[in-house]
Amino acid sequence: MRSKSIGAVFVLALVAVVFFFWKANDHQECSTVSTTEIDSNGCTTVVETHVCHERFNI
Repeated sequence: MRSKSIGAVFVLALVAVVFFFWKANDHQECSTVSTTEIDSNGCTTVVETHVCHERFNI
């Protein structure tokens, strides 16, 4: 009986941690940097890079 309650507490804690990371990673502090590059063939390529400043980035 004791092992079932320990397992239930473990599962509840795991769900709480996953929910916290899911809600905390809202990307409000993030930005997208776009750079334009011309390769050796003369083709123009736009490269977008996601820059994230989140405290917990998963």
